Amino acid sequence: MTANQTFYINSRERISGSDSNFSIRLPLNSHERYDKCVVTTMAVPKSYYLIQAGYNTFTLREEVKIPVDATITIPIGNYSRRSFQSVVQGLLNSGSPSGWTYTVSYPNSAIEADTGKFTYTVSNNTTQPLIICTVNVFECLGFEPNSINSFVGNTLTSTNMIKLQLEDTVFLHSDICSTGHDNILAGAYSAVPDMSVISYVCPDIEACTKSITTVNSNVYNFSITNEDGRVLDLNGRNVVFTLVTYRKDKTMQLVREAIRLSTMEKDLQNFNSSEQV
Repeated sequence: MTANQTFYINSRERISGSDSNFSIRLPLNSHERYDKCVVTTMAVPKSYYLIQAGYNTFTLREEVKIPVDATITIPIGNYSRRSFQSVVQGLLNSGSPSGWTYTVSYPNSAIEADTGKFTYTVSNNTTQPLIICTVNVFECLGFEPNSINSFVGNTLTSTNMIKLQLEDTVFLHSDICSTGHDNILAGAYSAVPDMSVISYVCPDIEACTKSITTVNSNVYNFSITNEDGRVLDLNGRNVVFTLVTYRKDKTMQLVREAIRLSTMEKDLQNFNSSEQV
């Protein structure tokens, strides 16, 4: 790279927004005509909850004479397997429209195989209930997204292994860049404990470089999202990262092109010589 500028960005220094979705002023040197940018380091607090506000419901459907739906709302926060199991069981019982009794169980690994799945059991019922999932807490419950799951013989076992890790990856987006199909600046794996920090160090500057969309502004927007583009609530914790903007050095590109043309010329000369012979 030739000319460059380095910015140490802290979401607390934003001019608007929140720690996970904010605007900040970047005094880019307009005379340098930067065309590339790259995030070299980033620290994102894993302070978002497993169960988030607005994405914390599923539906319990019971039918006596007519189907009746009850929205089950799980309190926001983090859960262990045991606490989630206990809370969901209590919510099913308190939310049952017909007063049926539910039990949520998990394999006892001391005496049986650990399948990683919940088993839902109902009693005092007259028909078989349904657990209906959208795209909210289906992974925690162990079901497919947008699925209808029916009890059979008063029992329902999770379709999939439960997942109590909210996000496998987090992404930093910005309108300063574009890759042609998205505006992701960087992505980091979130395999760290809750309430710790997700760290990112750029593995390859050239491979991770993005094209700058415009240098005619000094205010840019940034957001931290999950893999589905949903902005994460960092609960008041700030994100920090290092952003380098630069003008790409085309020297090596010109050298490669000169070598390519020279090679082509020599090949052509050799071909002509062989034709004359």
